[in-house]
Amino acid sequence: MNQFGLVSWCLPGDLFNAIELCRENSTQSLQIDFGGNGRGALLASYDLQKLRNSAIDNNVNITAIALNLYNDIGITPSSIECKSIFFEATRLANELKISTLFIPSFRKSLIEKDIDIINTAFFYNGAVMLPEAILLLHLKTF
Repeated sequence: MNQFGLVSWCLPGDLFNAIELCRENSTQSLQIDFGGNGRGALLASYDLQKLRNSAIDNNVNITAIALNLYNDIGITPSSIECKSIFFEATRLANELKISTLFIPSFRKSLIEKDIDIINTAFFYNGAVMLPEAILLLHLKTF
């Protein structure tokens, strides 16, 4: 059976509004964005227990945290910023009981050259050392 959902970064308002829109449209799945860099409030700035309770109360399953911020900064395995974002996202996912981090590959994190795939692979290699998260990797290479 196919499962359809919404993504918070394409919806107006904050994450609570995204949950409300899911409820209003009988959609039970929502992916939320990590935020930052002009992408809305950082997920860490929310009261996570209140956010989780709101989702539960509205029969919405938050299925993933998207790290769209990587599209703006790129993915570099040696970057402290990249690692910090990933570790913070993992912490937030654990707190929200979310098992998937969505790491897109567009704009600055786009894979176009051999070095891009090497850097991305090294970053993912370090990321998967954390058993708390299952990574859903979306690579757009065209």
